Amino acid sequence: MKFKIYFILVLLSFTDHSFGQTNNILYGIKNYGRRFEFVKIDCNTDSVFILSTIPTTYYITNYSSCFDRVNLKYFLSYDQQLKVFNASNGQIDTTYNYFGINPNYILHTVFNPVDGFIYGIKENLGTNDQVLVKIDPANGTLTDLFPINPTIGTGMGCKSGFDPYLGEY
Repeated sequence: MKFKIYFILVLLSFTDHSFGQTNNILYGIKNYGRRFEFVKIDCNTDSVFILSTIPTTYYITNYSSCFDRVNLKYFLSYDQQLKVFNASNGQIDTTYNYFGINPNYILHTVFNPVDGFIYGIKENLGTNDQVLVKIDPANGTLTDLFPINPTIGTGMGCKSGFDPYLGEY
């Protein structure tokens, strides 16, 4: 009986509990002295690896990020841009510019793995009007879904979530 219990414990200790991330790897943005870097964090060894430095980010006022675990794509939205990073090599795959929607910014982005779109809040800094938007990461197309009324507080450091099955943001 002791052998069977020990065998089960050994199997559980080798089970991957990272929910789609290989070897307990996390990706994120590191801000060090106004220098922003795309980093990989190995939770098994508590190691941080700088994959790339993000260009032209001397000062970022608003930003949001989300991750596509299947395709290993990291999406960073800031300064009316969406940068798509390849998490395998740390390089920027593409940049989508939304300068035509000035003075709007895209905040609180979240990736939906079911439909493959990014959802977020577009806020007009002059009027504080907010709209829920959908972004196609394949081509950067931004679609307004519906206005958010009353507006919700959005600030740096806030995160959002998305239920991919109910379609609720």
